[in-house]
Amino acid sequence: MEMDPGLAAAQAVALEEYAASMNPNRPRICTGNSLCRFWSDDDPFDVERTEELVIPNFLNGKEMEECHEAAAGREADLGDCLTNWRSTASGEQVPLCEALAGVAHDIAYSDEHVALYLHRGEYFQRAWPILWGKILSGMRSQPGKWGDPAAVLNVRCIELHTYAVGGSLLHPHHRDNGSALTLSVQLSGREDFGGGHFVTWTEGLPILHEIARGGAILFHSEKRHNVTTVTHGTRHSLVVELWNNAKNTENRFS
Repeated sequence: MEMDPGLAAAQAVALEEYAASMNPNRPRICTGNSLCRFWSDDDPFDVERTEELVIPNFLNGKEMEECHEAAAGREADLGDCLTNWRSTASGEQVPLCEALAGVAHDIAYSDEHVALYLHRGEYFQRAWPILWGKILSGMRSQPGKWGDPAAVLNVRCIELHTYAVGGSLLHPHHRDNGSALTLSVQLSGREDFGGGHFVTWTEGLPILHEIARGGAILFHSEKRHNVTTVTHGTRHSLVVELWNNAKNTENRFS
């Protein structure tokens, strides 16, 4: 599988962090979204040594349709707030790409990547309780080391992500900092888009996961991960994060 050139920076960081993990006395600098336990007694590289779990057929066709129906319900709630523009860091308003025009979203990560908060006001949990119960149970009951199953974890976010051509998640330090467990469910078939592979890192090397429609990947949230550039079509995914803080019913930052 051909490597996405956009992963070059992430590859460099992965190799640097792997080398540092082999030399625990090496000085390290904490950047904005890098490992966040440098100051604790924990080994900051422990999470990078954890294994992700790919779960085939996590959701069936009906359940995936319900995810899209949930997005349609939230779109109705957005009303006039639905916008085809995004704000840059400088406050400038720039248009989204044509493929995302009219796609319901709460946040735009780029011109080609948006996300809709399905957990706002506990909408998803209340409207689709059976589906939500299956997702939550599936995150907490998998074989492997996923923390104490009796420990209370609350919803941080339930997001429907849409990637158009050019959309990606290539930040070299990307982690879901502050969360405990993350699940990403593939809602689009490989015939619907090109590129858009979910990437994790092992010993500084990328693992590109080929996840079929309805399949999911579960991982410890602070394990670094990326999504390669979508080359054609549209990629949809459902992302759920659980954390140790109070239940979040707003954005992903509350």
